[in-house]
Amino acid sequence: MTVSIADARTRARRTVERSIRSWAAQSDPVATLTIALAPPNERAVLADYSGAAAWAATWRGVDGVEWATRRWASVGAQQVPVRLVLGDVQSIVDFAGAGARWRALRSRLERVRGVLTANAREGTSEALDIDGVLTSQGAAIEALDEPDLDRLIGVLGWLEANTTSGRRIRELPIRGVDTKWLGRHRGLVAKLHGTRPAAAPLDFTLNPRMITVRFLDAAFAPSGLRHLALPVADLARLPVRPETVLMCENLETLLALPEMQGTIAVHGAGYGLSSWVGEITWLRAARLVYWGDLDSHGFAILSELRSVLPAESLLMDASTLEELRELWVPEPKPARGHLPRLTPGENAALDRLRAAGDPRLEQERVPWPLVLAAFHDAGLDAGPPLGR
Repeated sequence: MTVSIADARTRARRTVERSIRSWAAQSDPVATLTIALAPPNERAVLADYSGAAAWAATWRGVDGVEWATRRWASVGAQQVPVRLVLGDVQSIVDFAGAGARWRALRSRLERVRGVLTANAREGTSEALDIDGVLTSQGAAIEALDEPDLDRLIGVLGWLEANTTSGRRIRELPIRGVDTKWLGRHRGLVAKLHGTRPAAAPLDFTLNPRMITVRFLDAAFAPSGLRHLALPVADLARLPVRPETVLMCENLETLLALPEMQGTIAVHGAGYGLSSWVGEITWLRAARLVYWGDLDSHGFAILSELRSVLPAESLLMDASTLEELRELWVPEPKPARGHLPRLTPGENAALDRLRAAGDPRLEQERVPWPLVLAAFHDAGLDAGPPLGR
């Protein structure tokens, strides 16, 4: 079947979409695109001479078309277009209708390249090859609006002359950059800045991770304060020795917990708890009970916790799941993969979840009478839930 101009443009557009950022990132990009036009044979010309002639006529005047003479006994010698050869990047993007996009992206990446290489000396190790980074970050740079592109150039220029050590990410004194801009674009800035020789790391002073705790036993409450949010280091220094630490995945549940003798409650806050729980000596010395959502992520978090500390689970079993079936909701993105640290009972609950199409039983939905009964069965001496 013959190839129309529209067909060829579609193929050229696909090529441009795959390659335009790589081309734009290179100082002198080289590319060619050859498209066979599949001209009709003698039989097809005899069957529809006017159609074949009209098809050939559409290609006249198109730059890059190669023609050949076909000698057929029935219709004589005919000039037919056989292939389109676009010999450079400019020809490809122009044919694909992407010339304006090409020029804009090329200009943007050249601006970024310019600020990154402003002080690099030609012929030395400081003469940078940043094509790969500009290619990988081309989509992000292309997506910026003009004011944000100007901000990016300003930030990269400031980082060339200054260090971030001792500064917080939202306090950099860069003209036109508001307090949240660098937080949103930190990944892009780090990739580009990192192409410089001996680039100083973006070692911003980070806000400490704050952990919410409730002292369910008043005897542990410092100065009578029952509810605190503390950095991990401060939490570790608390002079407490609880018998039990009850860790809850969700903050709302933590805030509603009843008084409980010998117990401190900690907000686990989902994934990442393995990075800090081991730092808290009094938590390591206590009986640790974990209660999270009855879903695949809840079990994944529990497995992560057990990679650092032994922990029991509460209300994370198949019987609880089935008893509260009417409270299930869909889980949008279930966790997959093997979770090696679950008990047989927990694995049975996880298997039931997966067999049922990955529902979720949210921790906050479990009725308090059932929760209090579970506390009792676990040997936790609990009063009525807070505010009840």
